[in-house]
Amino acid sequence: MKKYIIIFVAIISIFSLTGCSKRALSKDKFEDITSHYKLKIIDVSNQFNEINDIKSATIAESMDLWKMEFYVLESVDAAKNMFNNNYNKYLDAKALSLYADKTRNKKYEEFTLINEENYMHVCRIKNTLLYVSAPASYKIDIEKVIRALKY
Repeated sequence: MKKYIIIFVAIISIFSLTGCSKRALSKDKFEDITSHYKLKIIDVSNQFNEINDIKSATIAESMDLWKMEFYVLESVDAAKNMFNNNYNKYLDAKALSLYADKTRNKKYEEFTLINEENYMHVCRIKNTLLYVSAPASYKIDIEKVIRALKY
């Protein structure tokens, strides 16, 4: 019995470390989860009609006017490019940060930067991307939603 417990714990640890526990959300699931936090859902997909790589774009906006953007892209490569573009923008602010952390593997990339004024987070899981840039004063509220989304 003890052997099975050790094997089970080892398997869970491997999945946790490799990012396999992170699953890409659908647009509908993103909307469902964020609506539980009383965020206003805005479909902005039509703003990206000319960009073939973006299948859908959704904004979840709080009453305090911070927002998170969720994109479903045509391919993993398109999502990687979008992640890298946002990551490169964050690098300019990295020198002024109080906290910066980047995680990366084949299916998952995440970068969070926090300084005295701003909270910035970008996360790619497969062909989806979550993007947040907001005043640092909303960090706790934003992180609750991010944890619920598992991004």
